[in-house]
Amino acid sequence: MDSSRPKASDELVHVVWASHILSYMNPYTIIASDRPSNLQSKQEVNDDDGSDFDDGPNHDFSSIDNEPLTDNSEVLRQKFLDCICELLAHTKGGKTVTATALREKEDEVEVDIARNNGFNAKDEAYLGSLKRFLAMQDDNVSRQALAEYSHKFLRDTIAYTSERVDSQAEAVAKLLKRSPYRPSRHSGSGGYTQDACLLGCCSAAQEPAFTKTQNLLEEFLNFDFYRSMFSTARDRDETRCKIVELAAGIAHSQQAIQATQGALDSMIPSVDPHKAIQKWRILARPVTCLRILSQIARLLPNFQVVTFISMSPPAPLKLQTSQIPTIQEAWKRLGLPSGPNGDIPPNLARKDGRFRRECGYSLFTHCEIQLLTRHEAEPSLAPTLAYFGCSKKACFLCESFLALSPLKVRTRGRHGECHPQWAVQPCNSESAKRRLKSLCKTIKQKIRARLEPRHNPPPVAIHQSSAVSELKSSDMRELTRQSRNRELANREGQGLRERRQILSVGPPEIWYRDLRTLCVMCQTPCARRCTRCLATWYCSQRCQSLDWPAHKLLCSRYRKFLDTCPSKDYGLGIWFQRDTCRPKLIWAPILCLSQGFHHADFDHFLGHNNGVRFTIPFAENKRRGLELDHYLTIWYCDRDEIPNKSILAAVEACHGMTVPYNFRGHYVVMRGQHGSCTGTADHEFPDITLADFRHTLDWFSTGSVFAVKISCPLEQSIYGRELFTAVDVDPDFPSTSEVSPLSVALGLPIMVCQLEQDDLDQTGKTPQEASVEEQTRMNPYARVLMTDIDMESENWGKAPQFWDIDGTILLQREDREDLDLACARHLCRYCLDVLKPLFERAVSGEISRQNVLEQITPKKAIAWKPVDSSTGVVDIDKPRPRRGFVARMGSARWEYLKQGSRVLEVTDKIFREMGWLDC
Repeated sequence: MDSSRPKASDELVHVVWASHILSYMNPYTIIASDRPSNLQSKQEVNDDDGSDFDDGPNHDFSSIDNEPLTDNSEVLRQKFLDCICELLAHTKGGKTVTATALREKEDEVEVDIARNNGFNAKDEAYLGSLKRFLAMQDDNVSRQALAEYSHKFLRDTIAYTSERVDSQAEAVAKLLKRSPYRPSRHSGSGGYTQDACLLGCCSAAQEPAFTKTQNLLEEFLNFDFYRSMFSTARDRDETRCKIVELAAGIAHSQQAIQATQGALDSMIPSVDPHKAIQKWRILARPVTCLRILSQIARLLPNFQVVTFISMSPPAPLKLQTSQIPTIQEAWKRLGLPSGPNGDIPPNLARKDGRFRRECGYSLFTHCEIQLLTRHEAEPSLAPTLAYFGCSKKACFLCESFLALSPLKVRTRGRHGECHPQWAVQPCNSESAKRRLKSLCKTIKQKIRARLEPRHNPPPVAIHQSSAVSELKSSDMRELTRQSRNRELANREGQGLRERRQILSVGPPEIWYRDLRTLCVMCQTPCARRCTRCLATWYCSQRCQSLDWPAHKLLCSRYRKFLDTCPSKDYGLGIWFQRDTCRPKLIWAPILCLSQGFHHADFDHFLGHNNGVRFTIPFAENKRRGLELDHYLTIWYCDRDEIPNKSILAAVEACHGMTVPYNFRGHYVVMRGQHGSCTGTADHEFPDITLADFRHTLDWFSTGSVFAVKISCPLEQSIYGRELFTAVDVDPDFPSTSEVSPLSVALGLPIMVCQLEQDDLDQTGKTPQEASVEEQTRMNPYARVLMTDIDMESENWGKAPQFWDIDGTILLQREDREDLDLACARHLCRYCLDVLKPLFERAVSGEISRQNVLEQITPKKAIAWKPVDSSTGVVDIDKPRPRRGFVARMGSARWEYLKQGSRVLEVTDKIFREMGWLDC
């Protein structure tokens, strides 16, 4: 039987042993000094007693501590994930603990969902209703339809989470039981009144908080009847909904909380009002979560289109009999400290039977680990936010294992309890073994700390569940204002782009007097500075949001860092460290040698012994066709084999940008030109700006070249693709490729690269249909380009017999330079329209091979003009107008063109005087 089960790796077995031993000694791993700062977010309250409840007035309604929320804030996305988890964890206990991860796109979001025990048909149906609820937040949906569906869905949610609601209601009733109740005879007209419904989807007159508190207390005083056999299922459902809605109305805002505290003090003075309100907030969780989700969906329209991807948990794992030793043997094999005679602590020795029995229990993969293993196995599915939402805080083993992952995923908190029935699947990969080994070391450190209690403070128990707090009202107002401003800026920016066509076609040229007047992203004039760093310029909110993922790495630090300059002999630069994922602002000393040359000292940043230093000065942003008005210089060292993490992270944070190859070692970027002589325009090293940071990232990412894709007939007919298309690819494009012999003879060596075939359904097709499809996959240009022109070859004039590259192909220059679309189209059509018929005639013996070879010359190909077969008119390619350059007035290009213009004016004047222009 043991041999039929999958065998756990030795590293996982050791983790199971060690975690059982730790749980016998004390399963909690967090000491008391850790509790205030590290364990629980200030945005949450516990799902148990009120020992951690803060008495501060604004504590539970703060969305973030030090800065206001924005539409780019991660807090909104974290709350979105946490709310989904809390709704899906509809029962108490570990079985329905749920975790979520987010992949955000421009028009939609995808949410991966994992649960300890998986999902059933009821859960999938609820996810479908939740998806519709989020879609209903669209502004185009009528308010009446939204209100009707929202209130219906709220009742469905309360029914879906009925087991958890009943459990929490029982806890509230237990708290209030036998407490003297003094009903109030006045209406409490001075209390807080809410004029909107609980979900904020419609207007509805709400009772004062004082009245709601009294009604809710009376419901709990009759709680025994609610649970009795005399009440019907319908009565219980109605009472449950009433309790949840009353609790939500009481705990909705700070004003309502204050009014409720006064009511509780007067009606049940023996009960701590803070503890009662905390439990009511947990009871109101269905309403709170739906309200937060609807608010976020209205503020972030792409969150209205959600795809939920539920994951199936792996089957439980069991240790084989041979992997379950005695507790004494496990202690010894783990290398834990023993007594003088090899003894283990007596209290553990007495638990040998329990140890062997519990080591044979099933091991489950927690939901956080399910998400992590999925994202590591398929990097393309990695979340855009390095955060896992969860209905509970992470356990000790999950928290420690997540910290060892390169994804560096955060969670909503940790409770620190060690759950020994824990597993990772698959556990036999080298990466998993390495991390399990490190995890085992961490557990053994905790065990050793238990053996020396005098030197280590005792661990404490931490509540595992918490409730997501409301969004702060001031934050909601600010977010709404930002959303409206963003829509207005997008409309204005779109109109500007349509008028000037700055992103697609663009004017032939743009001249500027001051580079700071241009948008750093699209070079639109009249740009405005970033209000936070004052060191970069944007024309619209859209351009600012495109630059924000990289810009935020330095934006908040820039202005304060300028005030820390040691002296005027230092220059501000950017240090791309190889071992961290964030670039760093630095002050580099500027030295002036006796010859008058200036250079910066980077020994502290590049190292003293990293070989020869290299500099790369540049004054052009090729990605954006921009000629800078100053030099930027990159310093780096050779003989460093460690890839640079900060360059990779900063570049790939930008939408659609990648690094063409691994940059190795440290890099420093400064403004100015290395070695410039005193007295010249570039002899100083001014402080670098964050606009220069954008130009530097563009330089690091500009490694792609233009290639030409030739679509096969099948792809053209199905997807409407053009025959010839210019594409942007890496110079080392990975593909099966061959150099075309004809292109070499025509003076432009081109590689014919194979592309993956489209995933078209092959099932259910007749042989005739399959034959037709095979013919439409054939690419005549690919075959003619590979025609054999070796005079001594038996296959002369034909494509190679072994040729199997067909379908859509990619043409790339052999020298890895840009391939012009018009040039490639002309060459291919010359080969197919002119040379292919000649090859066929030569093979049949009508003409000689020499006659064909005479036509395979660059001069013949250039002179040939293609003719449209339908009209008989010469087909002349009209290139699409593109912006030629963006350059500064007064630059060398400017003076050159001005001089050329003056020469033409003088020539025209002479011709007119001689009367030649009149002819």
